[in-house]
Amino acid sequence: MIAEQNKTLDELAKDLNIPKSTLYKWKGQYQNPGPAVEEDPVHDHEAELEELRRQLQRTELKLANTKEELAFLKKSNAYLQPPKELIFQFMEEHRSLFPLKKMCKVLKVSRSGYYAWLSREPSAQELQKQRLMERILHHFSAS
Repeated sequence: MIAEQNKTLDELAKDLNIPKSTLYKWKGQYQNPGPAVEEDPVHDHEAELEELRRQLQRTELKLANTKEELAFLKKSNAYLQPPKELIFQFMEEHRSLFPLKKMCKVLKVSRSGYYAWLSREPSAQELQKQRLMERILHHFSAS
């Protein structure tokens, strides 16, 4: 089955939703049948159940850590939230890497706000800052 589908045992275990250890065991039994020994289905199920319990425990630990990190981010958001203009600039610079809809959701801004920012003309203050920066760079390069 593995050779027919060009899949690794890991991929096949994921597709079949069974532990990798079970597939490796079956593969070993198929390749090395050995002497006919009476199998203990209860022991096999207990071993599989134990592996599933360990896997569940690891997954629950990861989930608990992720929930804790998310709670931290939610609480710190009010203190660490950058101005929307910086968020929109980030989104513009990374638009080719990430879907816009996903960035808006994660960064908690609206798509309409992003598009309005894109079409907005620079304010008088922004133009003044640009002119000042140009003068600073001119004098700096002249010295």
